[in-house]
Amino acid sequence: MYTLKLGNTMLLIGEDGKIDPHRRVREGIYYLDTRVIGRLDVNIPGEPKLFYTDAENDTIVFHYLTRISETSEDTDLVYHVKYKMFSDGVEVSVKFENFSNAEAKITLNNVIDYDFSDIFKIRWKVGHYAVRSSDARDYEHLTRKEKNCITYDTPHIRISIKTSGEFPKRFVIPPRETRRFSKKFSIKSDFKTDGFARKVFGDVKHAKYSLPTLPTIKSSGEKLSKLLMRSIEDISMLCMDTAYGPFPAAGVPWFSAIFGRDSLIFAIEAMEYFPDISRTILEILSITQSTISDDFRDAEVGKIIHEMRVGELALSKRIPFDAYYGSIDSTPLYLITLGQYWKYSKDDEFINQHLKNIEAAANWIDSRIYVRGYLAYKTRSKMGLKNQGWKDSPNSVLFANGDKPSPPIALSEVQGYVYAAYLALADLYKLIGDKQKNALYTNKAKSLKIAFNREFWMEDEQFYAMAMDGNGRQVDAISSNPGQCLFTGIVDDDKVRFVIQRLLSRDMFSGWGIRTLSAKMSAYNPYSYHNGSIWPHDNALIMLGMLKYGFHTEAKRLANALLGAAAQLNWRLPELFSGIERRRDDKVIPYPTSCSPQLWSAGSAFVIFKTLKEGGV
Repeated sequence: MYTLKLGNTMLLIGEDGKIDPHRRVREGIYYLDTRVIGRLDVNIPGEPKLFYTDAENDTIVFHYLTRISETSEDTDLVYHVKYKMFSDGVEVSVKFENFSNAEAKITLNNVIDYDFSDIFKIRWKVGHYAVRSSDARDYEHLTRKEKNCITYDTPHIRISIKTSGEFPKRFVIPPRETRRFSKKFSIKSDFKTDGFARKVFGDVKHAKYSLPTLPTIKSSGEKLSKLLMRSIEDISMLCMDTAYGPFPAAGVPWFSAIFGRDSLIFAIEAMEYFPDISRTILEILSITQSTISDDFRDAEVGKIIHEMRVGELALSKRIPFDAYYGSIDSTPLYLITLGQYWKYSKDDEFINQHLKNIEAAANWIDSRIYVRGYLAYKTRSKMGLKNQGWKDSPNSVLFANGDKPSPPIALSEVQGYVYAAYLALADLYKLIGDKQKNALYTNKAKSLKIAFNREFWMEDEQFYAMAMDGNGRQVDAISSNPGQCLFTGIVDDDKVRFVIQRLLSRDMFSGWGIRTLSAKMSAYNPYSYHNGSIWPHDNALIMLGMLKYGFHTEAKRLANALLGAAAQLNWRLPELFSGIERRRDDKVIPYPTSCSPQLWSAGSAFVIFKTLKEGGV
């Protein structure tokens, strides 16, 4: 299957050049969170031969050969089906070339089915993990067709598709001549109720994002150059059009939406090269910061959004994702990113404009500190995520023996994020001359670091616990989570060497990267989502921590492992891949439903570049 995206439009199409959800459920033309066209076939009946395909991020062309008649000795009819993406639609064009001395009588399939299915319904059908709604209502009966316009109209959203051009059902091509036909689908969403959907996507700015200049690479950098160029193209592809400028979606196909955690980690990875996008990320996350408490959406005052969806299921509140806040880490990551953005840009005005957001985020963290003084999570929503760190699948946080911890759960890396957020707050309050709050958050950071290193450290393992549960027990699984603590600076200097040694030991390091879970744990499965797989962004943050503490050799070893994996994956690091051990001539084994491209994996390329640039590759 091919995936193309530009702006708010996404195309999933089969390798045969047809959109056919009866054979491949996920295929279609999507606009934001709605599949607007579920089937499209403008091919010739029979069995034309697809002889090659040209694919780019926003254009794909399928080239076919066939015979005008069964008596033809050679293939004498060539036709080309081209899909051209626009930020607000798709144009499909067909070119026929008759190379015979006889006229060609053509019958075209010309099948177009307008669908208007919510993306969550598609995810349920393919078995992709997603919260399900027990409410089976739909609004298919509210679709109406007029000349050159199809409208899907519900109480919450109106989606209109205007068409221009036509495909004839039958036509004739004279000998040695060419015929071209095209049809453009222009798509628009109107949000009928006040809310973030209307504010963010109601008046979008359609503009293709210009790519930044490729960083200069010293020494022998051909491999790294390929990875960086592919990542830059993918980030451009992921950018959605909003009223505030381009905002990068978390990943295609299932996470082509605003995600707080994902976008913030991307900004931490690659702010130097994408400062404008980083600013837009912070702006939109400030706008969507919660000002209310709502258990259904796990919302609390000051919390930064986890996920924002604009399909009918979310807007009608049958699922909580029109503005869902079920992540424990988005809020401290927001403060870290704000602090990093100010250090990079020196944009005092932007910081001053968001002082209320900063204060609300800080107050939320302080109000949610429990479990022996740590930031911990427990969902309040019946449809909320049970695990609310970045490893958010249902079985991703377990004891070494496979038992589940009792909530609320305080993850190790989240305490690192809070520590770095406190330091960022101290710096920001120093900027505006608030000495009292500068001292307050400096002292909070010091106290947290002392407590964390005392209570999360497992002396017998010489490693940190994955988490602490609601009963104050160390969740003793050996995992990658403490590796992310390194970049935050919360790890005591005398423990750093032990942490890095364990991360690079055989049970954690596969040869392609650091696993999410040790191969010695009872829940280990290298083909799972979070229990033994390898996530590039996880490794990238660990690399940043290694660099922070001066472990450059170890960081380069990890960077080269990921670079080797990228070389096998057409220079595109996916969301995750298998944690199976690397052996000579082994191949990287992809995860079957991994998002690719994926935002924070694309951002990982810039951490790899930072790690390797001084010594070459």
